[in-house]
Amino acid sequence: VPFTNVVYIEQSDFRIKDSKDYYGLAPGKSVLL
Repeated sequence: VPFTNVVYIEQSDFRIKDSKDYYGLAPGKSVLL
């Protein structure tokens, strides 16, 4: 699978404010593919 510098995600998979029970993408948080 080729990777590029741009990643498109759903708006519902990202939050500006992280919470302990949220497992999506947020600032300062690592996620796995």
